[in-house]
Amino acid sequence: MRRGSWTRSAVALFALALGACGGDDDTNDGAGADAGEPVAWTMIHQEPSAALLAVWAGGDDIWAVGSRTATDAGPLVLHFDGAAWETLDTGLTAVDLWWVYGFEGGPVFLGGSNGTILRYQDGSFENFETPGNGIVFGIWGASASDLWAVGGRFNGGGGFAWRFDGSTWTEATVPEDIAAEAGLLKVAGRSPDDVWMVGGNGAALHWNGSELERADVEVDAPLFSVAATAERAIAVGGVLGQPLIFEHDGATWTDLSPPTNVPRPRGVAATDDVALAVCESGIVVERGEDGAWAATLTEVTQEDLHGVWITEDGGIIAVGGKFGDTPLRDGVLITRGIDIPEVSP
Repeated sequence: MRRGSWTRSAVALFALALGACGGDDDTNDGAGADAGEPVAWTMIHQEPSAALLAVWAGGDDIWAVGSRTATDAGPLVLHFDGAAWETLDTGLTAVDLWWVYGFEGGPVFLGGSNGTILRYQDGSFENFETPGNGIVFGIWGASASDLWAVGGRFNGGGGFAWRFDGSTWTEATVPEDIAAEAGLLKVAGRSPDDVWMVGGNGAALHWNGSELERADVEVDAPLFSVAATAERAIAVGGVLGQPLIFEHDGATWTDLSPPTNVPRPRGVAATDDVALAVCESGIVVERGEDGAWAATLTEVTQEDLHGVWITEDGGIIAVGGKFGDTPLRDGVLITRGIDIPEVSP
C-alpha cells in the first residue's frame, strides 16, 4: 500500500470512529456555517494529470498551483479573477510548483523545484535568480518587498531560508543540522519581525527581527506546515500513525495532536476565529471553541489534501492529490462556504 493511503473501507471505519475524536461525520462548527448546521464541501476541479499543492486567495483573486502535467511539461497554474477560471502558462518546463503566496491587487509569488521563484504582476511572470536549486516549499511575506522562502530536498535535508528585499533573493543562515538533515517546509508570519518556519525532525525557527532563533518541537517527525495568528502559531505534521498538531502561545509549544486514527495533517490555515488542518485521505481537522481539534470527512474526495486557505469572508479552499507518488497527479480543488464556479475543462 502507498505510504499511509487509506482504502475505502478504512475511511468508512474512520467515519464510524469520529465520535471518539470529538467530531461528527455530517456536521461541524467551522468557517462558513452556524453551529450545528451541516457544511458541505464542493468539488471545483479534478485534474488527473497533475496534483494541486497550494492555494492562496486575496480579494477577488484565487490561485491554485501544482505539479507539471507531464515529464517535460510546465506546472499547473489555475487563476480565478472573480468571474472565471483560467489556466496560465509560466513558460517553464519540468518544474513542480509547491507554493503560492500573494498580495491583494498583486503581485503573486510562486515557488517550486530547481530553486524556482516566479513573480506574477501586470499579466506576466518574472523568473528570479535565486541562491540555490533546492525545492522552494513555502513562501510568506509581510509585503511585496519583504518576503521569506524556505525549502530543501524532497526526501529531507538541504534546508534553506531566503530573504527578498523587493529585487534580490539572498540566503539567510540556518542551523547546520537543518541545512544537512531536516530541511524547511513552510513559513508563515504575523509581521516583519515575527515569522515562523518549520521542517523535518521537529525543526522550528522564529525570526524575531534580527535573528533566526531555535524553537524546535520535541518530536522526531516532520512538521509539514505552519500558520500564525495574533494568539498562536500552529504547526502540523507527523508520520504514519502519529498525526501532530502543536500550538505556540508565545512561550512554549503545547501538544494538541488528534488521536492516532486520524491521518497526518499536511497543511494548516488559521485566522483569529478559525483554524483547520487538511490531512491525507480527504480528512479535515478543525479547532473548536474549547481548543480541541476534531476530525471530519470532506466526503467529496479521498485524495490527500496538501494546502488550504481561509478567505476574507470565511470561505475555505483546499487542494491536494497524490503528492507522495511520482509523477504527482490526481489533483483536486474543493471549497466550503464559498460560491465560485467550477474550473472549465
